[in-house]
Amino acid sequence: MGALLLLIVGGIVVAACARFQSALLMWAAVFQLVFSVYLSVMLCETVVHTAVDAVDGIGPNPYYYATALLLL
Repeated sequence: MGALLLLIVGGIVVAACARFQSALLMWAAVFQLVFSVYLSVMLCETVVHTAVDAVDGIGPNPYYYATALLLL
């Protein structure tokens, strides 16, 4: 949810920067968008890894649960 919010806010900032032609804010917004995509991918990887471990019967892995909570 946090990554999605960052993605939405980043899109709004990019649109505002394009409107007002601010190069520094544009670079900051692009970085924010890339970072939010990275967080989304990491969250999906963590959820899939946790689900696969649960299906395989390996048991809970506190590292992946903590990572998923941090990314949310």
